[in-house]
Amino acid sequence: MLDRVRETIRKHHMFSQGAPLAAAVSGGRDSVCLLDVLCELGYRPLVLHVNHGLRPEAVAEEQFVRDLAAQRSLECHVSHAELEDDNLEQAARRARQRLFRQYPKVATGHTLSDQAETVLYRLLRGAGTTGLRGVLPVTEQGRIVRPLIAVARDEVDQWVAARQLRYCEDSSNSELRFDRNRIRHQLLPQLAEQWNPALPQVLAHTAQLAAEDELFFEAQIQQVWPNFSRWEQGALILDCEPLAVLPPALARRLVRRAISEVKGDLRRIDFTHVEQILALTQLAEGHGRVLVPGIDAMRSFEWLRLAGERVAADEPRSESGRNWSIALDMAGDGTTRHWEVPPGITVRIDGYNRGSSGKSLILRNWRPGDAIRLNGSPEEVKIKQLFQERRVPLWRRRNWPILEVDGEIVWAGAFGGISLLDFDVCIVRESS
Repeated sequence: MLDRVRETIRKHHMFSQGAPLAAAVSGGRDSVCLLDVLCELGYRPLVLHVNHGLRPEAVAEEQFVRDLAAQRSLECHVSHAELEDDNLEQAARRARQRLFRQYPKVATGHTLSDQAETVLYRLLRGAGTTGLRGVLPVTEQGRIVRPLIAVARDEVDQWVAARQLRYCEDSSNSELRFDRNRIRHQLLPQLAEQWNPALPQVLAHTAQLAAEDELFFEAQIQQVWPNFSRWEQGALILDCEPLAVLPPALARRLVRRAISEVKGDLRRIDFTHVEQILALTQLAEGHGRVLVPGIDAMRSFEWLRLAGERVAADEPRSESGRNWSIALDMAGDGTTRHWEVPPGITVRIDGYNRGSSGKSLILRNWRPGDAIRLNGSPEEVKIKQLFQERRVPLWRRRNWPILEVDGEIVWAGAFGGISLLDFDVCIVRESS
């Protein structure tokens, strides 16, 4: 087992002798085995322990870990976590992660058996190959490492028994109200007995293959990502045409990458959500919209916009406070002026002379029904028609800048305006 752990450390470039290393030790069998194996291999890790205070034995477990570290003359850091969450398991995990991020390298006691349980659990919940990677040997940019990931739990038991190591038994590990425990104590043993005794190894190999496949796809995504996306006013814009012709395996991963970029994670996102968004890229023409957890996805012409919960993809104009207007105070001396308007656009007006003084200038957003005469034409054209002709996506229309002079629309953003104006107006900057 020592040779296998040593090879795991080497293969995944986990850490080296003399480099800072911490070991997460709960006091349970796996973590006690981890600490013993690391010491046996010549490492001197800092011992980390999180006391969640959830069980009566938590105080005794903390003292056990302190004593264990003292027996080996190792430094011990203990964190007391106050959990305020309906899902205590997730809250406890986040508390551990917060502690681990304070250290450059943390080893945890995840084993091959944990890997098998994770893969089976995710398979039952409908995970794709990304989820079937299970517990990765190295995560968080190399900060979290798992030296025992190739060691089965029965091997840990044998090591602990042979070395006569004391450990704490977590009473919650036997409670069948937890999904993970039912998989560990009931489902996985039953499948191994009735179908394949080597099932834990098979599931672990599946995780390895899935992880290697995902590494390949991640490299592909890194190459093509800049050609598919750009940020615009807090939302991510994807180009649908090239996305629609990609192989589905790559297209799905690009969509998942986009969701993660906008949302910050992939929690509550499943296969159906990705397929719903991907279907928008297949639309032949027009517009479409789907809402998935934490994401508002809208297709308009050849673009797909992914906006987070705080960015409205197409806000109703009937709600108060949606429209904006600015009365422009011009000097009338031919100087250049700039105005910042709400959506992050800078509008510049050049050469406003005294002959135009006294006129009322209003800079505002587009509203339904707005029309303009372009290039001195006597005929007005609806700005909405220009949106269609110039393929302006829906999300850019609400804040499209409009300039009124004495109540008449004389300029409409990138569409230009009346050629007889005695000043020039243009957009000089639009924030991304």
